[in-house]
Amino acid sequence: GNGKSISYSVKFVGTDLYSSYGLFEEVSGTIKNLRITSSSAMLTGPGKDMNVGLICGVLLSGGVITDCHVTGDINSTVDPGEGAGSDAGLIAGQSLGKIKYSSGTGNVVGVGYAGGLVGQLNDRWGHFSSGTTNGVIIGCSFVGSVTALKPSGRSNFNNDLGNFAGGICGLVYNGGANPEISLSYANATVVSDGGRAYGLAH
Repeated sequence: GNGKSISYSVKFVGTDLYSSYGLFEEVSGTIKNLRITSSSAMLTGPGKDMNVGLICGVLLSGGVITDCHVTGDINSTVDPGEGAGSDAGLIAGQSLGKIKYSSGTGNVVGVGYAGGLVGQLNDRWGHFSSGTTNGVIIGCSFVGSVTALKPSGRSNFNNDLGNFAGGICGLVYNGGANPEISLSYANATVVSDGGRAYGLAH
């Protein structure tokens, strides 16, 4: 990014299973020194298991985001009925890589896993990895609000499918891996519709 700033507003209509949306769809390399300001992304559609973030939909294993700062809003209203909805976060919908010394300021709304910076850390369902991954968030912060909505077809909380909201990350999945969130904080209003809400992460 070389310290450059980008501002954009976009509406994505998702129809494909496991699809990802953002400035970049999936990132496996390094993004550094990037500013995204006053931006917004909306994700709608009938699909399931989608990912949306202002930098990328998915940060893949081996990918790195460092010294990047994002201000804006994510509004993911993908309604999967009874299934899993979306992973939504200001930086990335889902991360299997490393996010370091970065920040987000704004509002995140998602159906499923919603986090201030990342919707889901690691890969609970194995969609983007064939082995163990170790997602890392270090030296990061979020200021704003996070809301996880309940899919219309689900009457009760389902521990496998979410409604998790977190100030940094909606869901941190262990699964034999060693994910890490350290030296990070959130100053956020965190709300879950019939699910679970956490100051940092579940």
